[in-house]
Amino acid sequence: MKRTSTIYIIGFILSVAFTSCQLDSARPIRNVRFDGNLLNRLQIAPDSLCACNNYDFGKSGKKLGMLNLNQILVEFDKNVSEEQRSEIVKDYNFLKGLSHSVQTNSATLHTLQLKEGFNCNQVEYILSVLEEDPAIQYSAPYFIAGANSLSKEVGLSNELLVTLEEGFGQAALEEFLNTAKAEIVDALGNNTYLVKVNKGANKNALEMASFLSARKGIAHAEPDFVLPM
Repeated sequence: MKRTSTIYIIGFILSVAFTSCQLDSARPIRNVRFDGNLLNRLQIAPDSLCACNNYDFGKSGKKLGMLNLNQILVEFDKNVSEEQRSEIVKDYNFLKGLSHSVQTNSATLHTLQLKEGFNCNQVEYILSVLEEDPAIQYSAPYFIAGANSLSKEVGLSNELLVTLEEGFGQAALEEFLNTAKAEIVDALGNNTYLVKVNKGANKNALEMASFLSARKGIAHAEPDFVLPM
């Protein structure tokens, strides 16, 4: 395990703040090039109405803050080369470029810089567009934390921590995850599991945490986060 302890550290930060192969087949959808003007034609609410994101945790909730409008996180298909990643970014005229990468327990996540001028709803739409690209396995936002946070922003990783109630085991969790298109990465002990969100889940780690929290036998589910470099 490379990062299990990091999960708990980042969770603490949030609580302080607010309580080798080349790819041949998986290529971006170049025949349906994204039209950046679509963003301008959408009926979008003003920036001032951007929601403060949060998630359920036990009987209480945790607040994350608003979406960062300047950067997002993606996981590329494991067979996408560095050169291909650069080409993919060029294919989308709402992207400014590639930034740094961070390793989770199950994937390498890359930070993509967005061009200026988008609002929260447009960033969410951009994430949904990227999710449809066969060369991208996962897409998720960064959040801007509050003034008292130990980190000004956090990125939503592709993983979450799930703890089961007493009397429920791994088989029960796997049944939920099969339905939600997610999988167990590791068993951490004390009936707690590290879970990865897979391609096609239609949920990022934050939404998956909320989905699982509402299931019988789940004590709590909490998304994992990454810190910017």
